[in-house]
Amino acid sequence: MLPEYQVKIFDISDPLLSQVKRATGPMTRERLLESEIKHLLSKKKPLILSYCKNTDTSGVCIAGHTVVVTGTRRICCGSGQERRCNQDLKIVNSMRRDGSGDGWYQAEPIFSAAMDITYIESCDTSRGGCKGHVLGADYPAHWGTLTEGLVVGPNLLASLTAAGDAKSLFYFLEAKKSEFHIGDLTYGTSLLIEAVAHGHTQLAQRLIEAGALVNQTDSSGRSPLLMSISRGQEATAKMLLNFGAAENQADQRGYTPLMAAAQGGMASIVSLLISRGAETGRVDQEGKNALELARLHGHSEVVRLIQKASRWRLFKW
Repeated sequence: MLPEYQVKIFDISDPLLSQVKRATGPMTRERLLESEIKHLLSKKKPLILSYCKNTDTSGVCIAGHTVVVTGTRRICCGSGQERRCNQDLKIVNSMRRDGSGDGWYQAEPIFSAAMDITYIESCDTSRGGCKGHVLGADYPAHWGTLTEGLVVGPNLLASLTAAGDAKSLFYFLEAKKSEFHIGDLTYGTSLLIEAVAHGHTQLAQRLIEAGALVNQTDSSGRSPLLMSISRGQEATAKMLLNFGAAENQADQRGYTPLMAAAQGGMASIVSLLISRGAETGRVDQEGKNALELARLHGHSEVVRLIQKASRWRLFKW
């Protein structure tokens, strides 16, 4: 069962955004952007920036790129006449092309391109339409369908996953279930890998419980387990193992979860992987095994664990 959502589109002809386009001074332009973005972020989640790439014969957008905005900040530098301030947006991009590396972009250049600001609100049509409920609060009892106006494609789903917006993600997954399976690869990655890559352990578990493939790899051969260990996410790695993640599944370089745990000094994960049958003698394309990686990075406890496991297996053999 899904709440009815109302999609609100603010295109470049919207009065406020037109003011932004016509604003003469940088401070005026920044202040207008700051006011509108802060208002939408405080009242509506998610806030989506949607770039239309292709339209049908009637001009309706049928394909585009979508990112999710999760925050705003004002950055000033200099003093006196040299003082300059920029309004920045925190953008979660499913393809992780975030330029500066941390996801922050200057707002004004973003809005200089033809694009839409889109936000979604839940509605209660039994009480006379949308009441401006904040997405993430208790949903109303009325259920319905998504209104037209937003291209709901793999990119939007991946961006919502990266932002950790579980409620919106599962709404759209249900709405598009005839076109998109939860295990489909998108731009060389999966929704589960996106959730793991951005540290959303609970969302990752929900995706698995809903049918996501725990051992599906991205275009580089990285599994969700390898991704979680490489990023130091012990809780996520343990959850994935409990759901049947393959402990010896290597990426295209021959790099295994045990190697990642050994290199990162994650002794508890090394111990857990070994107990589940991780192979200590496997080597990557550079000829290094988990023991060598642990030694190279100075993780003496991990070295001891791997040596002990290797001796025990040799003794058993």
